[in-house]
Amino acid sequence: MTEAVGMKPIVNGQMYRQIFEAEVQLVNSLATSKATRRQRRLDTETSTAKKLEGDKPVVSNTLTGLNERQKTWATSLPNDWKTENPVLKR
Repeated sequence: MTEAVGMKPIVNGQMYRQIFEAEVQLVNSLATSKATRRQRRLDTETSTAKKLEGDKPVVSNTLTGLNERQKTWATSLPNDWKTENPVLKR
């Protein structure tokens, strides 16, 4: 068998040590990414809670500015026979 240029045999213990160190590095990077993700989620939740505690509501009433007929149509059931269909009324 011919030897490749630039390659040298590795002692069996060194090979396992390199694999072990690579695995430790992967576990540490996974723990770091989980901690970062957890911290970002907590930051988002606290900022959302601060928005909810303010004087103004986060979501305003979407029916504001509609006349009575439009409000009735927006709040009615989909196949209500009493409610006027604005598409057919055009």
